Amino acid sequence: MKRGIIKLLFFVTLALACFSAIVMLLWNAVVVSIFGLAAINFWQAVGLLILLRILFGGIGRKPNWGMPGGFGNHIHENVREKIREKWMKMSPEKRREFMLRRKCQRHWMGMTVEEINEFFSKLDTDNADDVDNSSSENNDGKE
Repeated sequence: MKRGIIKLLFFVTLALACFSAIVMLLWNAVVVSIFGLAAINFWQAVGLLILLRILFGGIGRKPNWGMPGGFGNHIHENVREKIREKWMKMSPEKRREFMLRRKCQRHWMGMTVEEINEFFSKLDTDNADDVDNSSSENNDGKE
């Protein structure tokens, strides 16, 4: 038991030293030249890492980055089971629509499926007109 704690402390100290050295080197190479700030030493890099951990990671808890349950590892098993049951009851069309809606929410700023289809159809017609114009210009130039 004691041996495991000693190993853990050693690796935590080694990781902190490595990350601090990386922060120090990056700060001195990038921030000094871009912003003209002063270079930092190793111990200032350690302090900067600790400060960032306190500000963005909290003290003694894992950050959840704004998501309930962290990265999904802490979701209660009952909730997972309910989601799984709901998914299994969906038809393949409903699943496809659900996934498309989720993708729209994440990547298309909340646009509906119809709005996205309309956007792509308009984009396709605009590109088809450009292709037709460029091919007619090429034919005119050759004759």
